[in-house]
Amino acid sequence: MNVLTTALSRSALTAVLVPALATPAFAGQTPPSPKAAVSTLMRAAAAPSGPELRVELQAAIDATNEDPELHAPQLRRVLDEAAAAPGVVGRDAALQSMRIEGLLYLARALLVLEQPDDATAALDEAIRASGGSVSNVSEFGPSLSALYEERRSAPELKPVGSIEVSCTGGPCRVFLDGRVLGTGMDVLSTGIPLGPHVVRIEPQNLTPPEPFEQTSIVLTDDAPKASLSLEVPAPPADVVAGGPKTPAASKSGRKLPRWAGILGMTLGGAALAGGAFAAAIDGRCPDLTDSDPETGEKCRDVHNSLVTGLVVLGIGAGTLTGFGIAFGIGEAKDKRHAAEQNRGQTKGTEASLELSWRF
Repeated sequence: MNVLTTALSRSALTAVLVPALATPAFAGQTPPSPKAAVSTLMRAAAAPSGPELRVELQAAIDATNEDPELHAPQLRRVLDEAAAAPGVVGRDAALQSMRIEGLLYLARALLVLEQPDDATAALDEAIRASGGSVSNVSEFGPSLSALYEERRSAPELKPVGSIEVSCTGGPCRVFLDGRVLGTGMDVLSTGIPLGPHVVRIEPQNLTPPEPFEQTSIVLTDDAPKASLSLEVPAPPADVVAGGPKTPAASKSGRKLPRWAGILGMTLGGAALAGGAFAAAIDGRCPDLTDSDPETGEKCRDVHNSLVTGLVVLGIGAGTLTGFGIAFGIGEAKDKRHAAEQNRGQTKGTEASLELSWRF
């Protein structure tokens, strides 16, 4: 009776869970053509990091290997999460490899569960994510190896697709299915397997690389090429009222920051005062008088601070002099730099006025 109950429970569980196994994010939908692909300028939301995804993916792989029927949906969910974050995956070589392995583990589990169509979908996704060829399929058993040999030459995966990306305003970095496709103002890649892909285009020289464009496309025999573009915004200029504050505009060649010069001179002045005071009270009574007020004689205990005072006095003088010279040089450089900037602005204004008068 217990054996029969267990068997019935597993059958019911299979009927509930299996339809969700290995269903890619685009399954059940009519894929858009490359020209009609939906894309918007985006800024990064709260997405998991590469290390977080690796931990989550490894846990899902291990659980699926122990009980494919129960944990394959979890593996599918984590793989979809990775597919939706090509920028994270593309910056983490270990995560790229783990994602492809996760798809192979999922495909093998689905074959065991007698879901060949879903297993094929997972394997096709692994082939596209790897750029058309998966090297370690033989490690996953003869059934998956045989399916791979069949699918690598399938018409739906022919490597005849191409993607062209044009960027204006600055260079871009282009990701395709979680791997870097190229960088530059114009990026062209050919030999891409047909089928659905996720493309991310982001500014190469901006930190963080935003705004970016993330697009879902489908390459087909009728439309094997996708053309995309991104207008890179200009870097923000940190300019406030009162003058330019950008590093390039404020560089005058000054070596010592202004605050450091003032602090050094203040400490040097304090040391001078302290050293002079210590030298002045040498030989005096503890109350700083010359003799005992009761007896009129010299005090038995007197300050012996002449050497200490002279040392501190010398340190203070050196500190004050050194920081004072550096501060003065820095101030002179700042004034010279400001004068040069004013001259440049004046020349630009004169040139503009002259041009205006000519017209």
